[in-house]
Amino acid sequence: KATNAQVRQFAQRIEQEHQAFLDRSEQLSMQADTAQADRQLVQMADSTMQRLRAMSRGAAFDTAFVNAQVAAHEGALQRLDQMTGQTGQTGQTGTPAGSDTAGGANSQNPSDYVRASRQAIQAHLEAARQLQQSLRGGQ
Repeated sequence: KATNAQVRQFAQRIEQEHQAFLDRSEQLSMQADTAQADRQLVQMADSTMQRLRAMSRGAAFDTAFVNAQVAAHEGALQRLDQMTGQTGQTGQTGTPAGSDTAGGANSQNPSDYVRASRQAIQAHLEAARQLQQSLRGGQ
């Protein structure tokens, strides 16, 4: 439904990356007790997507989608940090935009996966924040 080309490109990027991380997460969930947290995040995303699907195409949808992505990725970082006992740094860039964060996600070591996941979530958050600023006219 996105009409803004940047929003559409961002949505396609996170859809692909989220699917790859969810697939890997399912494999690791069988080794660690992360399945419940994964399910909670998926339920939150599904709820948000249902709300967005009810909206019409256009600038209002683009803004709502990007705002939802900022909130979802901030929440995901907070949950991940709570689970791992890390101190979150949601205001700082975890990885440069466009960097490959999937390498650690393919590791058999759960801590490598968590580290790669956090970097990917942080990169998505920063990209969403940049889009948010762009949609506001660069204020």
